[in-house]
Amino acid sequence: MFFFCLKIKIIMAKNVIVVSGSISKWNVSRDYVDYYLRQAGSGPVTVQIHSLGGDVDEAIAISNLFAEHGNVTAEFVGFNASAATFMAYGAKEILIHEDTFMLVHNCSISVDIYGMLQADKIEEKIAELKKAKKQAEAINLVIAKKYFDRCGQKKELKDVFQLMNESRWMPADEIIEWNFADKVLPGINKPGTVSNQVSNDLQAHGFKLPENLVITPQNDKSILDKMEDLFSKMLKPYLHTDNSLSNNNINTEPKMNKEFIAVCTLLAVEALAENDGKITLTVDQLKTINAKIDSLGADLNKALNDVKTASDTATADMALLDAISPKVAEVDGMAAKCSVIKKVIDSIPNSTETHKPANDGSVDFSDIATDEINSYGIND
Repeated sequence: MFFFCLKIKIIMAKNVIVVSGSISKWNVSRDYVDYYLRQAGSGPVTVQIHSLGGDVDEAIAISNLFAEHGNVTAEFVGFNASAATFMAYGAKEILIHEDTFMLVHNCSISVDIYGMLQADKIEEKIAELKKAKKQAEAINLVIAKKYFDRCGQKKELKDVFQLMNESRWMPADEIIEWNFADKVLPGINKPGTVSNQVSNDLQAHGFKLPENLVITPQNDKSILDKMEDLFSKMLKPYLHTDNSLSNNNINTEPKMNKEFIAVCTLLAVEALAENDGKITLTVDQLKTINAKIDSLGADLNKALNDVKTASDTATADMALLDAISPKVAEVDGMAAKCSVIKKVIDSIPNSTETHKPANDGSVDFSDIATDEINSYGIND
């Protein structure tokens, strides 16, 4: 009987969990990982992984445990393959050593065919194989989706399927290219490099530099220097050769326009800022102008309705006056018609008068029907 080697240990002082062996319910399982994560507490945990893979289900569950903890760093050591690779995707950060290799491939399903089979039994096996094939395709899709989500915008899903079909070992630089890890850890004897600015800052704060540290002659710019460079690039189109601002391209002092008195009064401002022949209004100012236009429109509609009503009334009154006599209808205007009628009314004597007014012929209402009243003072 063959037994897989399982090695899981936790270094409590540094919260490091070392996982080595196959991923399965009987070796590196979700229960074992969950136990050691609980032992490590809620602080940062580093999980060192050295595994050739195993059970997809257990790997997905372990990945979720890493994500639930929230502060797990996965560190790949040596050769890692299959389910062990995407098991780390629940970690906050994934590191690989410079001599690490990864193998990405399609899943495998156990198939057992043995013995002498008759035709009907062969048909049953074919049906079982077709069902197993569909299951494998579904699992492959889930695995490919995990790799694709990790790639981000670097690769397409078809590229991931192609890589899984190739089933080959990938070195550290290609692992980073596919974004399957975040950072490469250099070998223990490989010197690190820093710029002279960083080196000076470290020594100024009392830090002792490693003996094999390589200091590059690069003069790092400060944040202010980098901001100055950025603004210089942004303002370059607006600068003369002497680095002075060009008034033809940019207006630093907007003109205060007082020409639009009515608008300024409405907005309760002294003037409007004008730049390159354009005046910019705020949304609130536009709302104020729009409200005033709506109010003026309502007032104008009311005035027009009032004028129409007055006109209709005046037309009706004129018709009533014209009906009195053709003499009244002959003259134009309300005032002229009233004047003609007034002369007739003035010629009627007061009840206290005993004499008849003289008929000087200035008023002629001969067309009016004669009776004792209407003919008084007219035909006498």
